[in-house]
Parts: sequence; structure tokens; C-alpha cells
Amino acid sequence: MVRALIQAGFAATDIDSVAVFSSPLLPKTERALEYRVQGHLNSTPRYHAEVIFRHPVVGPVVVGRGRYSGFGLMMPYLEAPSKEYLNIQ
Repeated sequence: MVRALIQAGFAATDIDSVAVFSSPLLPKTERALEYRVQGHLNSTPRYHAEVIFRHPVVGPVVVGRGRYSGFGLMMPYLEAPSKEYLNIQ
């Protein structure tokens, strides 16, 4: 993942930490391996990632081998998901 970020134009010193997960980080999303892929992406590892940058980053940030196929879009950290997003009554 660090390599993908560097290929996207970030310096290694811009990155504070990277963690990868097979399980979703957000409610109502699928496990990474549940996403269907075709062609060259079949053999590509799929995972969710949490990247913490040392300074705020202006996006969009799209990284990785599947970035031209609809994968790799990173979203900004929100303080806490809203109750509406989590569908809590």
C-alpha cells in the first residue's frame, strides 16, 4: 500500500501509518474479497486500507492497481458517522 501511495505521488514522509484489513472499516460495506473483479484484477490482493497522513490531504485520492476499474478510491476520515448513515433509530 505504501508503494501505491508513492506511485500516486505521495512521499513516504507524508504517510504516518498504513493498516490493511480484509473486513470492512465502514458499516454496510462488503469484505474486500467479496467484490467481483475480472481480468488482471483476479490475481490482485484485495483489502480495505486505513491510511493516516502526517498532514491533511486534498483529494480525491485513488491508489492501487484497480484505480482505473473503480477500486482504490479513498475517503476522508470523518469524526464519527452520522446516525442517518448508520441507520440508527
